[in-house]
Amino acid sequence: YHSGISGPTARDGPRPENRTEDVAIVITSSSIPSHPSTAMVETVLNSTKRLVGLSPTAPIFITVDHFPFSDFDGTPPDLEEKIDRLEEYTINLFNRYLTDPRVHIIPAARHN
Repeated sequence: YHSGISGPTARDGPRPENRTEDVAIVITSSSIPSHPSTAMVETVLNSTKRLVGLSPTAPIFITVDHFPFSDFDGTPPDLEEKIDRLEEYTINLFNRYLTDPRVHIIPAARHN
């Protein structure tokens, strides 16, 4: 039986340009002393290239947790510095992955 459709057979799998992903990578991040550096996230993303069977087009979601509102009462200077570093880190992520259609940055709007 020949279907009349040329190209790859079902056992070849879908073509990359027609692929619908059934796997996504989710990386959660929050305030750490190395911020505003994105080096740790870059290391994790680079390590995914070595995962056998993971599609090179699988979407990547990087979430950024914020501080709980209870931490903002009276906002001590050291917390203000952490907030500033976390915001700079988030901006750095947006700038770093702006041109990568696979990577989506999702900062928390608020944290209760």
